[in-house]
Amino acid sequence: MAITVHSLPVLRDNYAYVVDTGGSLLIVDPGEAGPVLEWLKRQDKVPAAILITHLHHDHIGGVSALREAYANIPVFSPAPFSGARDAIPVVEGQGIDLAGLAFEVLDLPGHASPHVGYFLREEGILFVGDVLIGGACGRLFGHPPELLYTSLRKVAALPPETLLYFGHEYTEANMRFALTVDPENPALIERIGRVEALRRDGLPTVPTTLAEEMATNPFVRCGELGFRSLPGLRAAASDLEVFTVLRRMKDQF
Repeated sequence: MAITVHSLPVLRDNYAYVVDTGGSLLIVDPGEAGPVLEWLKRQDKVPAAILITHLHHDHIGGVSALREAYANIPVFSPAPFSGARDAIPVVEGQGIDLAGLAFEVLDLPGHASPHVGYFLREEGILFVGDVLIGGACGRLFGHPPELLYTSLRKVAALPPETLLYFGHEYTEANMRFALTVDPENPALIERIGRVEALRRDGLPTVPTTLAEEMATNPFVRCGELGFRSLPGLRAAASDLEVFTVLRRMKDQF
């Protein structure tokens, strides 16, 4: 099915998404209600459901107000929360048929637990939440590194043309970090130029493609690059060890 995904800036640097099938609308991760409500009113359309990737407030903060405005529309979430105690639970491998679309649920813990992604295989779209964020990945927030590393490997196994819709506009800063650990990567250098141009014009850097992430994002390339020369790593370091050091470096960047 041909669909349109609208990226709505919310809060300081988040995105909420509206999936438009031409006949129905679905909302993904409304961290704030105001911009979503304004967009819906301008379009004079009513959403059919809300999809939540994880329960951080900047992804669910607008749910209560949206449900008040639109007759308690259904919410799909990996767990219930204060704005949706009646949320419909989603788990790995589950299929969700909404508005003529077939969503596959991917379990993607590591930034948060629980955390899921919603994959539209036919359309080649993944709503990835904060697991992968343009050019990098989400913070661990105390979770074991292997959780997020495993989730990223799951994303990396999808078709390379998959469009990735992530939760934050961090791409420009992420690119600056990537350049410090991968300074001679021509694909990265080219991407930085495009990202800087987009941001100068006030345009979003979503979506990206998985192929582009695999060429420029160090967190999904731990086994392909010469990162084992980074401080704290040995020549025989595992890919997980590389990932762990990269995440620690990014936290301090």
